[in-house]
Amino acid sequence: ARNLGTPTASVADYVSTLGLVENIVTYNKTFNEDHQLTVTAIQGFQSERIETTGAGVSDLPYEPSRYHNIGSASQVTGVSSDLIETALLSYAGRVFYGFKSKYLLTLSLRADGASQLSEDHKWGYFPSAAFAYRISEENFMEGTRDWLSDLKLRVSYGETGNQAIRPYQTQGGLSRTTYSWNNSPGFGYRPTELKNDDLKWETTAVFNFGLDFQLFESRIRGSLDVYNTTTSDLLMFRNLPI
Repeated sequence: ARNLGTPTASVADYVSTLGLVENIVTYNKTFNEDHQLTVTAIQGFQSERIETTGAGVSDLPYEPSRYHNIGSASQVTGVSSDLIETALLSYAGRVFYGFKSKYLLTLSLRADGASQLSEDHKWGYFPSAAFAYRISEENFMEGTRDWLSDLKLRVSYGETGNQAIRPYQTQGGLSRTTYSWNNSPGFGYRPTELKNDDLKWETTAVFNFGLDFQLFESRIRGSLDVYNTTTSDLLMFRNLPI
């Protein structure tokens, strides 16, 4: 590139490596044709590494070299490098029990550890429970089966987590700054973010009540749901008074 007739060049490298491993084990068993049991265990690991480097120069001795020989330039206009590493370790367990396809119960617990959070708050634990009652399987519903194919009542409660903050954000941040020192410019660093070791997993809890139905041999299907969602420990910036 040209800047007021002076040949300039820059080069930048970006390398991103993402690793993901998931292991799932499931046990499924039916007892006496009436009892169904399913147990599931999950383990997962996810990691990401982002490495960047860059350099810029001006006053190249010969322009055709472009950015392939920036060491021949007489002036360095900028250099940069960065490394970002994150990791997420997860465990989950789930138990499902069904009786005659009439009563259905699901219990689960998930544990996640995120590297972005401080040492005392890396792990979050998120339980859930769901119960379903298929009313259409009851004997007193036999008179409606010619038009009501299925009727199921559902009640559930569950929690999920969010760790969406930047890597190293809990450690605070510094930026380079200039100031006047003895009538000449000085260089130093100033805080750009306050350190916060208390950041933890943002948690969203949901309570749900639902009703599923199928009419006329499943030709018409529908669901009615009522739910309430509550989020706590929000991960968001707070403005401090000047």
